[in-house]
Amino acid sequence: MQNNWPSVLFATAGGVTLSLGTLATQYGWAFVGLSVTEVMASSLKVVIGTTLNYFLDGRINKAEVLFPGVGCFLIAAILGSLVHSSNAADNEEKLAKSLANYSKNTRNSTYEDLTKQLLDEEERPKDLEEAKVDAPEDTQKLEKVEAGTAEFLVDLEEKRSIKVLGSHTLLGLGIVVFAGVFYALFTPAFNLATNDQWHTLPAGVPHLVVYMAFFYFSLACFAASVGLNVWFLYRPMVGVPRSTVAAYLRDG
Repeated sequence: MQNNWPSVLFATAGGVTLSLGTLATQYGWAFVGLSVTEVMASSLKVVIGTTLNYFLDGRINKAEVLFPGVGCFLIAAILGSLVHSSNAADNEEKLAKSLANYSKNTRNSTYEDLTKQLLDEEERPKDLEEAKVDAPEDTQKLEKVEAGTAEFLVDLEEKRSIKVLGSHTLLGLGIVVFAGVFYALFTPAFNLATNDQWHTLPAGVPHLVVYMAFFYFSLACFAASVGLNVWFLYRPMVGVPRSTVAAYLRDG
């Protein structure tokens, strides 16, 4: 048996980083939104991954051709963060104005307390099986609210398992940056697994072929994804109701 475990570990690490990046992206969708998350995470993946691979490959590519494109992705990542900051500030302003108007004129309105719906976490069920949502009634209620208003944001927040209104802007950006960084690391790890630029293999041991590297990479990604998702079913983050594997299978 060949002593190529360093290459196997690099391939395995690539699968784990891809799994972590994918998981973080799912949380990024809730906190930042689909359009901003995909732009930022993908741009960071290109910027970091391309730069690392450029140096790992001994700078064989022309930097003057490669890095102008990388710079465009970097600009996209920066613009994405600015869009998220602007959206967060706009939502805060809408909620503040709506709350002020409510305090003065609408104590008997349908929305008795905007903040109560966001902060009353104790009344939400701890187990997902205990949560009962009247979907038709909620959908009808949402249709009566104008899109983009504070009331629309609150109604939408009630239907989300991940509560994001009132969260700090940097939290969402941090999650997306985390996703982008780990997305970027899987390609250099795969590169090291197949080309051994760091000379970790003993003398005379051939490099790991692409097909075997992809096997270990895929196996690690699958195992990490299953393990992390099962873990977060029972120990969820950011106030998400706890669930079980049985409930997951029933929903599927």
